[in-house]
Amino acid sequence: MRCSRRLFFNMILLLISCLILAACGPIYKKTYTYVPPHSWHGKRCVSRCMGIKTSCKIGCRKQQEVCRRDAQRAAKPAYKDYLRSQRKKHKSAYETINDFADYSNCNQSCGCQSDYRQCYRSCGGQIIVGKQCVMFCKKDGSLK
Repeated sequence: MRCSRRLFFNMILLLISCLILAACGPIYKKTYTYVPPHSWHGKRCVSRCMGIKTSCKIGCRKQQEVCRRDAQRAAKPAYKDYLRSQRKKHKSAYETINDFADYSNCNQSCGCQSDYRQCYRSCGGQIIVGKQCVMFCKKDGSLK
């Protein structure tokens, strides 16, 4: 009896999930087409923008690494407590320090791409913003 209730509940949950997905419209992502400036000066300027973006990304990665190390350092006491309690219970430890670390602030965007687009435009380049369907699109490529 208990098994049939669980099966019934799972079937209802599956049906609701399917209905929700079917009701969703297409999901888009922004696309950017870069038209370079015509002048030699503008092209050199865009090259500097690329260097600035690269430096930004490197700095961002370093910040994220420091953030992850800090999160692991903060999680160490709780992880050690977990290991001690597992040893007392004579159980294996399946969790890792990553299960205790809070990385939620470590994956924030640094804004390198938007800064690059602003720099690109200021050099005389043109950016054409579009959108591309990435989910729940019709199979022929057109929109729902």
